[in-house]
Amino acid sequence: VLDAMKNEERKEATAKIRSLGAIATSAAQFIMGKDVPIDTFDEFVNQKPKLRVSFGPPSEVHWAGMERLLAEYGLTTDDVKNWGAKIYYKEMGEATDMYASGGLDGYFLIALTPTAPTTELAFDHELKMLKIDDKVLDSLAEKYNYAKVTLPANTYNFISEPVTTFAAKTLTVVSSDMPEEVAYNIVKSVINNIDEFRSRHAILKNITLDYMIDTNGVPLHEGAIRAYKEAGVKF
Repeated sequence: VLDAMKNEERKEATAKIRSLGAIATSAAQFIMGKDVPIDTFDEFVNQKPKLRVSFGPPSEVHWAGMERLLAEYGLTTDDVKNWGAKIYYKEMGEATDMYASGGLDGYFLIALTPTAPTTELAFDHELKMLKIDDKVLDSLAEKYNYAKVTLPANTYNFISEPVTTFAAKTLTVVSSDMPEEVAYNIVKSVINNIDEFRSRHAILKNITLDYMIDTNGVPLHEGAIRAYKEAGVKF
């Protein structure tokens, strides 16, 4: 969304994009088998292992995240292929199925945590999550408005200590043509039932109104702003 809004050629087409608020954070996770002899993304780049990995479907958030992560090292996915790695572009469920059947050594995704496919895979397979250098995380956050988040220990059974990574926020996106009263009532209904909202999924349990208004540069709808201000949120 932000890429489109910043594109001069698409400004007219994206001028009406608005958000009602952020509702969740999808964290970058490069999952590998425990027996793979690398523990960081720097090692992945420097050692150039000939692994079989999935980077997520082209044009989706996973693939874009990996492209940007590799670019921090001056690399592209073609460079990874050229050093002998085999790259697949699979959805999360397909990637975990391929791993379980012995067809992958690892997979990258940007998703809510914990993800059910990875949680289930970890019951029968020993896994780990590659760590990303802190300076690289800061650079990604500055360039692309990614959030920098820390996954707590035991997010998965193979994470024994907190792991910091980059993340994309999940937003409710609407048109500025939506009547102000409609946007106001939708947001107000969430605010009035925030405890129920938090109980719907583990990823929502710590959502706050201050979190919801931080839409990473996508403007809030006027009706949403009115509802948040009415609830005491400071802009």
